[in-house]
Amino acid sequence: MADCPKPKVELASTMIFVLRREGGALKALPLGYEFNRFVPRHSKGRLAFSAGLAVQAIGAKDGAGYYWTSERDGKEAVLIDDDCDADGKRLPTGNCMDVETPDWSKAAVLPMPPRLPEGAESSMAALEVTVAEVGRPDAWTKAWASFTAASEGDVSEAMSSALKKQWKLGTE
Repeated sequence: MADCPKPKVELASTMIFVLRREGGALKALPLGYEFNRFVPRHSKGRLAFSAGLAVQAIGAKDGAGYYWTSERDGKEAVLIDDDCDADGKRLPTGNCMDVETPDWSKAAVLPMPPRLPEGAESSMAALEVTVAEVGRPDAWTKAWASFTAASEGDVSEAMSSALKKQWKLGTE
């Protein structure tokens, strides 16, 4: 690690979670977040974001392995769900941060991953954090989305026709 290059990195966001085993469940609690910039196109105003957590693991039963996930109905546990004001350059206007006082009664409850190997006291799992950001698109982006949704077939036909004419496809 000492020999690795250390380029200056500016983080776009920071999120801190704490995990705790409680009985036969895994509890996940957000401790805080800070956003310094956002990814989606954004004209101005409120920009929403959320963070979810899923646990992925391999289990063993009767000598065979199987895939296991904490997701239920294809959905992970949502730990952060908030919004902040942002400008047209995708930067927060003011502070976009929150520090929580730990309150385990508000924690997301996830099932414990299967033990590996079968009958052991421990599990091996991967934690998957999913972050979603949704901005308010500018007028051009809205217009383009509306046009392509309303005329998807027409656009495809027009592109196909233009390419055939340009490259003289289908003619001798």
